[in-house]
Amino acid sequence: MKGFLVVLAVGLVLLLIASLRDRRSRRDVESTVGLPLERLVPRPLSSADERQREEMSRFRQSATAVDGRLADERFATWSDPLALELADPAVLCCPDGLASQRELLDALARARREARPLLVVGPAIDEELAALLAASPRRDIHLVVAPAKACVDVAMLSGARPAPRGDLQAGLGGASLGRLERVLATPDGCWVRSVQA
Repeated sequence: MKGFLVVLAVGLVLLLIASLRDRRSRRDVESTVGLPLERLVPRPLSSADERQREEMSRFRQSATAVDGRLADERFATWSDPLALELADPAVLCCPDGLASQRELLDALARARREARPLLVVGPAIDEELAALLAASPRRDIHLVVAPAKACVDVAMLSGARPAPRGDLQAGLGGASLGRLERVLATPDGCWVRSVQA
């Protein structure tokens, strides 16, 4: 019986220590992020109403079409129709592609400081990397798949500089960012409007 009470007491002490450490690490994360963790839960997607669908249709007709498409349905902001719609995003054009999430850290930090979503335009992106990016709790990273020539076109429209792989690996992606007024990407195409337009 005495051994049981000792084991029970040690277990309770360990549980108390773990609880205090968890609370402290949560506070540390919240102070780093600047938001309570409950606010980082992704919002469920909603369907566009008739007015929003008409607005998307008008935007497609008036905006510049680029040879690109929504990289994955997990990056969509609308579920019906399946589409990614962003206003005033920071744009990173990667004609050489991406190899790791680490290559985006500098650009993402700059976009977050400016309180803008980050739109990454590049050729086919590794499925594992796309899954990692789609799981971002803030939902502020979005991918559009486009061939290298279209990446350069988007860079010209956004005022970005196409980011060579070496710059991304060196942590210089933030220096290559551009900006668009609006982006609409579906599984079938991509339309952009530059800030200058």
